[in-house]
Amino acid sequence: MGIGAPAVGFQMICLFLVSTTFMAFKPLLLHLTARGDRAQEHYQALPPAFFQLAVEASKICICCVVSMGRKAWGRDAQLWAGTRHTLGFLPPALVYLVMNVLTVHAARMMPPPTFQLLANLKIIFTAIAAHIFMKKRVACAQWCALSLLTVGVALGQMEESGRVTRGFSSVGVLLMTLNSALSATGGVLTESVLKGGRSANLSIWATNLHMALHSLVGNLIFVLAFPDDTFHSWWAKARGAGVDAVLVITMINEAMNGIVLSLLVRRLDSIAKNYAFSASVFVTGGFSALVLGYRPPLSFYAGAAVTLFSSGLYAHTAIAVPSRVEKTD
Repeated sequence: MGIGAPAVGFQMICLFLVSTTFMAFKPLLLHLTARGDRAQEHYQALPPAFFQLAVEASKICICCVVSMGRKAWGRDAQLWAGTRHTLGFLPPALVYLVMNVLTVHAARMMPPPTFQLLANLKIIFTAIAAHIFMKKRVACAQWCALSLLTVGVALGQMEESGRVTRGFSSVGVLLMTLNSALSATGGVLTESVLKGGRSANLSIWATNLHMALHSLVGNLIFVLAFPDDTFHSWWAKARGAGVDAVLVITMINEAMNGIVLSLLVRRLDSIAKNYAFSASVFVTGGFSALVLGYRPPLSFYAGAAVTLFSSGLYAHTAIAVPSRVEKTD
């Protein structure tokens, strides 16, 4: 390591902070897309499937622009490593497609801090998925951390009086539980592909281009197979109302969030991604208080603190065996 070690450590800290910021903004922005511009009457949110279609298209545009810029500057801009390699991105892309559509539904029906706290359940499913797909061993300390996570999530959903918060619903819990399982599976499958031998010759922009193209095709098939009349009414209103700045910002945040998280997974692993997500719970709570005037009960902060501690305990054990670092720039 030598002289380069501090620089790598600083880069990881910066990457961790950037990832946390993108993830913290995600539930807040998704929640705002359901509210729209209060000055508009009868506002109708963009249907989740079409929203995700726009996000994947945005990600493809970003990756193409950056890749062309790399080519112009004389840097490596390889985009293709064979048909078999690109097909490896298909399973995680389809898993993430379903997860992202359900995420939009969930984020629009509950307060952002509640959404963020429940999403920490993905740590449990990540441990299970990593054991199944990557044969990773879960240490006793990590199982203790998962138990603490369950306590933290339950505590965070209870008001001081012991009643369930208004943002808590059985439908929301079911959606977030399913989302957590899909996120963990997709994360582990993505980690396996990103750290594969052929991906080492591709930049993070190239690998995200493959992932986004698979998601885009899958989303198009879904949209064509199940046409949504609400999209046509939304489009008619959108043409008259002009550009929705919140929607555009949300789509860009979603696209960049996926790119940054894939870089974090590639440099470290899915555990680090979940650890950053846990840290974002506090940031989301702060943003929601400023933008939405949302004031979580004290039990939420207690649950978030327990959740963050459990994530740290889990990550500390996982870091004992460092992940292999591949090409990321």
